[in-house]
Amino acid sequence: VQNKYLNSFFLQEFLNLSFLFLITYLIIFAIGFKGLLYIPKLMVKLIKLSLVFYIPSAVLFILGLNWSGLLKFLTFQSNSARIGSFREPLHLIIHNFSGLFKELGHGSNSLIPRNSGVFWEPGAFSGSIIMAFIFVILYKKYFTKLELSKINRWFLIGLISTFSTTGLILIPLLVLIYYLKDKKISVKAAFKLIVFSSLLTMIAIFSFNNIPTLNEKITSQFESVENNEVGSETTRLGSLILLSQIVVDNPYIGVGFAANKEGFEKEISLVGYSFSNIGIGNGMVLMLAWCGIPYFLFLL
Repeated sequence: VQNKYLNSFFLQEFLNLSFLFLITYLIIFAIGFKGLLYIPKLMVKLIKLSLVFYIPSAVLFILGLNWSGLLKFLTFQSNSARIGSFREPLHLIIHNFSGLFKELGHGSNSLIPRNSGVFWEPGAFSGSIIMAFIFVILYKKYFTKLELSKINRWFLIGLISTFSTTGLILIPLLVLIYYLKDKKISVKAAFKLIVFSSLLTMIAIFSFNNIPTLNEKITSQFESVENNEVGSETTRLGSLILLSQIVVDNPYIGVGFAANKEGFEKEISLVGYSFSNIGIGNGMVLMLAWCGIPYFLFLL
């Protein structure tokens, strides 16, 4: 359909995505339900492994010790697109020191190193933990209370260590859903829920206003779009705002898998905005813009 109406169909990308999801489904089908129940336990092991590398780096960073030279000696640069930039992703095969500043530290706010685990960035680690957390919520009855207690404790530690905006925002919601799952409705339960929700809300508001990873990051991303700053599309919120209109205007078949930089520039109505060469920062919205809502739902 895209080829006929848009002349913008990239067969290789289409096949890549289709087979990726098909093979993933077949793997899940092959390992069976018992295999799926092992996924949260596997994620706990990945979190524990990541902390072996993350905690020392965080402590050294807090103490103000420059250890980047030693780290560069032990690792290799894992992302060629970032070489020579302000970030140098350094990989150790079993741990990725994502977003290491050349001299001072990690991340855009230089607050504290962010834990990437074996994943390519802290956000990917956080997203994987969240997926495992959702799985635990759905299948609570298949785990013992002791298993749930251990898994959830390590999940929270892992999420916080990533300092992922998405992860930190979702923690109160995930905890609330976990608490509500399989709860019997009663006056006592309703009262506990109101108190629990109020407490979580206050903690969430306080955290948002006091953690730079949340407040400053989100505010700066909105401001970058408002000011038409180059590179706004590399942030998740920026790309969401910039590409949402494309999705609204092309909901059924998108703009095509072969849509290029010029195509996006033409579609985006903001006058005077120019793209950087890094890429779109929100893969979900990019996919919606590429292929439209029906195929996106098929993949989902």
